[in-house]
Amino acid sequence: MKVRPNLGLALSLGLALGITISLGHGVLADRDNINSAVPLEELRVFSDVYARIKKDYVEDVDDKKLLEN
Repeated sequence: MKVRPNLGLALSLGLALGITISLGHGVLADRDNINSAVPLEELRVFSDVYARIKKDYVEDVDDKKLLEN
């Protein structure tokens, strides 16, 4: 029995989507607990400082390199 490639792809995508949704329910249930632990003010300060450093840097610098250094 030949399986058409499109049918196999659709089945694979459906299976992947189903697994993602079933795993996501546990993650979404814990989302409220995670949000309360995020230091929003500290992230805002970090973001402001990062933007100033990037803007005033002597030469153009890649985001990844700037974060690593």
